[in-house]
Amino acid sequence: MTPETAEPILKLALNYTENGEELVAADLHSLATIFENCAKMKGSNPKLLHLIFTNINGMLDAREQEYLENLETMGKEEQAAARVLNSMHKLVTHVQGDIEYNAGTNVGLASKYLVDKECNSIGITTLDRRFKSGGDVENLKGESSIILPASFVCGSEGTHAVVTIFKNRKLFVGQGYNTIKQRLDDPLPDEDDDEDDDDDGNKTGTSLPFSQPPPPKPCVRQGFLQDRGNVFTATMMNANNPDNVTFITRASSTASSKVTAKIVIDTSQFTRALHGKYKVSWWDTRNLRWADDGCRVVEGKKGMLTAECEHLTDFTLLIDGRLNDPAVCDIFLIIFGNIINISSILCLFVMLIVTGLG
Repeated sequence: MTPETAEPILKLALNYTENGEELVAADLHSLATIFENCAKMKGSNPKLLHLIFTNINGMLDAREQEYLENLETMGKEEQAAARVLNSMHKLVTHVQGDIEYNAGTNVGLASKYLVDKECNSIGITTLDRRFKSGGDVENLKGESSIILPASFVCGSEGTHAVVTIFKNRKLFVGQGYNTIKQRLDDPLPDEDDDEDDDDDGNKTGTSLPFSQPPPPKPCVRQGFLQDRGNVFTATMMNANNPDNVTFITRASSTASSKVTAKIVIDTSQFTRALHGKYKVSWWDTRNLRWADDGCRVVEGKKGMLTAECEHLTDFTLLIDGRLNDPAVCDIFLIIFGNIINISSILCLFVMLIVTGLG
């Protein structure tokens, strides 16, 4: 495939992805194959990449159930989600220049070509239904953002750096999680949309056992996902040898700071986390789940949460907590409560007997 032959194919694909909610698992597989072939071709241009990202943006309107069915049919390595993610990363190495895709409703991307360029931070943020990148990224004002700090960018040997925000987790299907409502001001879902609103594997119609979330136990600590959470992706690559692109995931051993990515999230409009705390976790591609460990999280003023991560991958916000207050789950309090209840019942029983005898 060449850029000349790829363009009409991608334009034809738009006829399908513009109605992304109608895509089925087989369509996702075909689209992923197109993007993979585009990532393998020699050379590209910003116009072609914009076409590809527009198709991916529409593809993300497909129901999550279709991504799960594709995973079940094709397996972990060949599933459409993983192939699309790998293609997105490699595609930007075909262009010796900066790339911005802020026109999407489901995905926004910013890529920097680092060779012979002034060394600055790289970032992208969400603004309601839009994305914004470029400018003073360290002071991006929005609902959420991901930034590669200048200290890491300048000290790396990468040629291309990419930051991406996905407005849903459909490319990260696997283990099911229980979810909680994300925003305080979300309208009630339409009755016809009930099936689509039950995200993150909590669906019927698939035989994947791990895609079904376990029933939440009131006193057991576990990870909860927000019903409409974002995924933040950061990638650094060295493409000096186009046939052997290498990924840089951590700061060098001599770097003064090990922080490779900073994620900022405004949680002021979120429903309060359960009896627990917020955690920024990373996607475990081997086990298809969000990892138990995560980035260092600092909750600032007015609900601003900052996470400092020491490796580059895909991140999302989890609520690490339990349904019931820990005090209610204290074993000694439970025993004491049971004793009080039993004593009350016995006292009531004795009073009934005494009253009956009298």
